Amino acid sequence: MVSIRTDVNTDQYTARMVVEGLPQPPSGEGLLPWRNVLEWTSNYPLDQSGRAWVQAMTPILMRAKETGVFADPQDAEALYNAELAEKMMHKWWKWMKDVRLSARTVEPVYPAGRGVGCFFSGGVDSFYSTLTNFDKITHLIFVKSGFDIFPANKELSEKTYAAMQLAAEAYGKPLITVETNVREVSSRFVRWGQRYHGAALATVGQLLAHHLEEVIIPSSYQQAEIEPWGSHPSLDHLWSSSYLRVRHDSVRPNRSEKVEAISSDPVAMQHLRVCWRNPNSEYNCGKCEKCVRTMISLYAFGALERCATFEDQIDREILRELDVRFGHLPYAIGNVELLREQRGEDDEIYRLLSERVAAAQAAKL
Repeated sequence: MVSIRTDVNTDQYTARMVVEGLPQPPSGEGLLPWRNVLEWTSNYPLDQSGRAWVQAMTPILMRAKETGVFADPQDAEALYNAELAEKMMHKWWKWMKDVRLSARTVEPVYPAGRGVGCFFSGGVDSFYSTLTNFDKITHLIFVKSGFDIFPANKELSEKTYAAMQLAAEAYGKPLITVETNVREVSSRFVRWGQRYHGAALATVGQLLAHHLEEVIIPSSYQQAEIEPWGSHPSLDHLWSSSYLRVRHDSVRPNRSEKVEAISSDPVAMQHLRVCWRNPNSEYNCGKCEKCVRTMISLYAFGALERCATFEDQIDREILRELDVRFGHLPYAIGNVELLREQRGEDDEIYRLLSERVAAAQAAKL
């Protein structure tokens, strides 16, 4: 049995969850020291009720095979939805076990007319969701550290924050920033992207419930590509409560269509960020598969030279060595088709990428 409670000795801009009784995961080289305190800080006051802990803890409890006992009263609808989320995750991953969530229930009251927030990392998906929901969105939400940017990487965190602040100002939307250690703790039990990050995003939304009544999670994949994943259109909405809706957005367009849509937006072209490797705290390295993939799509639409966060030419040597096997292959095939349509078969980038796709397909045989 795991006890979950709120640490009330914080200011209004900090929410802290204390977890007791959770089996301590193994320690070892490369693993951060185990902590039983999960913390979120923001430039906006955070909900201090403890009702966001259901979303944060359910996947962890499932992996640990432990009952969760919440000291703080919980929203009945959130508990019901979490049970449905458990069933969904257990169906996908049999080792994620259904567990009991024990709590008193309460009917929360929040003010009417709250806003709509969109998670905003500066990537293709978040720019697309921002632009296609622009009139509805009242706030942009940037997780400054603790999700894709690790807390130790202060340089990248500040660099990215400055860019996201400029983008938000250009759009006329307030930027909510959040910092957390949740990934440091959750990753000892569940894999971040594959199992958990949708719940982590929803937790942030629930913590902002005094300001927002809906949060938009930009999609990770197109409908045709979707597999069981930590953020998924069948799962994300199950992290909703009676007072805050969680919405998974934009699964219909493919990545090329999203790139085309944002390529005409000057704000996106000034601040686009897709890199996850970030060597030497670079905003975009321009060398990893994801950077090169995005550069190729921008090039196909004649927008690469307008994008300030990439070089205006694709390095041919990098392209000749690009690894497009495994999960990267569908994106490479999509870019080959896009280049054929937009640039023609005589285009050098088309020919080089076609060679990499052919090599990857041959390696599968």
